[in-house]
Amino acid sequence: MSERVDQFIDNLRDHLNAAEARMDNVKASIGAAKSDTRANIEGKIAEAKAAAGAQKARLDEAQA
Repeated sequence: MSERVDQFIDNLRDHLNAAEARMDNVKASIGAAKSDTRANIEGKIAEAKAAAGAQKARLDEAQA
């Protein structure tokens, strides 16, 4: 019976280690996605600022 318990514990430990590895992969994926999203948002903000600057320049030119 002790051998079966040891085998069960080893099997459980293997499953827990595999689950932990999957969780680490998920955390890494979320971190990467978060960084990508932030970079995309910052890029869109820069584009919007550039477009607003261009429109302001055209407005200033039209008023002059």
